[in-house]
This record gives sequence, structure tokens and C-alpha cells, in this order.
Amino acid sequence: MLTRVLVYTLIMVVLWGSHSPVATLTMTAHGGTPLSQHGLLFFKLLFAAACLFVIILCTGRLREFRKYTWRDVRSLAFAGVFGYFLYYFFLFGALRRAEPEKAVTEAIFLNYLFPTCTLLASAAILRERLTVRSVVCAVVSLAGACVVVCGGDFTRLTPRHPVIDLMAVAAAVSWGVFSALGRRRTYEPLTGLFLFILTGLVLAGCVLPFAGGRHVPVGWEFYGAFHVGFICNTVGVMLWFLALKEGGASLVGNLSLLAAFVNLVFIRLLLPDQAISPWAVAGLAVILLGVLFSRPPAPRPAETSPPA
Repeated sequence: MLTRVLVYTLIMVVLWGSHSPVATLTMTAHGGTPLSQHGLLFFKLLFAAACLFVIILCTGRLREFRKYTWRDVRSLAFAGVFGYFLYYFFLFGALRRAEPEKAVTEAIFLNYLFPTCTLLASAAILRERLTVRSVVCAVVSLAGACVVVCGGDFTRLTPRHPVIDLMAVAAAVSWGVFSALGRRRTYEPLTGLFLFILTGLVLAGCVLPFAGGRHVPVGWEFYGAFHVGFICNTVGVMLWFLALKEGGASLVGNLSLLAAFVNLVFIRLLLPDQAISPWAVAGLAVILLGVLFSRPPAPRPAETSPPA
């Protein structure tokens, strides 16, 4: 059983580690007008929702939707606004702006504040008690974020990329709120995930006509949207469910943080012009150190770690 858990988790880590680099490449690789963050968001969620619905249909879970009350749907939709619209809205916005600034690594690393944000959001929303240990670890993670932002130059009073940094942190906060809201009730994992994604898709579709830029993928961009939508999100999350079921939240949750370092491999392979500062890596290590020792709330089956 442990072997299966490790296989599921390691494949999941590779998929999630590829998410942000592939998303960045998809929005910047085209020689002409680049694909907009709004276009990538819409098509990512479209592929994820369509493929997941087929899986639900083929596995006989369609009848699970009958068990949801309108209150359940409203609750799932409200959480989905944070996890599957605002999270990717801010993350893709940060990555799109970071690429020409050579700051993609910085944006990705700051996003790993999401476990700390989950801890704080659970205290604020669910009134879960914060221990002295968890507060100290949250401060450690925030200190690591400062190292990433400053790039080792602690004499700077302002971040080097304030808009990018704010959007990356806003993505982490959005996922933290989503995770806290997702802990209120337990739902069937795949159908609950579908409703989360569907909420994000509807909102992304509403925003698309009012956003500037090119929204329809061409050529390789279709695969990029499919990769971050179906392969990273749907397949990655299904592996997360399997690993959680057999290995437990503590083991799988800790191993999933390896995706942060897998990001470095994909950044080097897909975005070789992006700088990887030793100070940024050190800051990421401090962020993750705070996460590992804080013992954040164990994830529920319907709750997922972001594929970034």
C-alpha cells in the first residue's frame, strides 16, 4: 500500500510542479499576440469540467448530484468563487506579468504561502484555535516570503515587483479561504470538485467578453490549456484523492510540498531565461519549513492542494 501511495503522490507532484511553468509558457510562447490570462483561465476550466464530467458519467456518479440540496450547491459555488476563479485569476495574472520581468520564480514561490493562508483562514472563518506553535510557524513562513520578495537585499524598503507579488499572495489567500470554506461540509469528491470547477468556468465566461487581449488558443496553446486543465487539475486531483484514501492526510500533504521544488526543474526546462535566485530558493525553503512544522488542518477528501 505504501508503494502505491508513493507512486500516486510522486506522479501528482510532477503534474502539479509542471502547472505554473506550462501556464506561463502557454501565455507567452506565441510569436504574435499572446494568449490572455482570461483566455487560459476559461479554457483550462472548460477542459477540466468537460473531462471530469465524462469521468463522472463513466463511473456511475451522475446520481450523486441528486443528493445535493440547493443549500449545498450555494455553499459549493461560494467556495468555488475563491478556489476556482479568484485563485487562478490572480495566479495567471501574476505569471503573465512576471514573465517579461523575469520574475516567474518569485511569483510561483510566493504562491506557496497557501498552507499558511489556509491555517489563518480556518481560524478566522471556522474559529479554529491558533496555537503558539502555529503562530510562530506562520511568522516563519511570512519571513520566508520576505526573503523571496527582497531577493536577499534586506535594505530595500519596497518589493522589486509589487504588483506581481501582491497578485501571487492574493492567489494564496484565495486558496486559503477556499480550503477553509471547503472544511465546513464533506461532499462526494468528484461531483463536489465538478461544481467547484463549474462555478469558476461560469465566472470566467462572464468576464471574458469584457477583458482585453486574445482569448482563443491557437496551436500548442490548446495543449497548454488542456495540460493545466485536465492533466494537472483533474488527473492530479484524482491522484490526490487516491493517495489520501490510502496514505492519510499527514504523509500525502507533506509529500505534496515537493511540487514546489519540481517547479524549479520545469522552470529550467521550459523557461530557461527565467532567473532562479539562490535567495529565492532559500526563501521558499523557509516558507515550507514554517508549513511543515505548523501542522495545518488536515485536508478533507473534497479539498485539494493547488497544482502550482
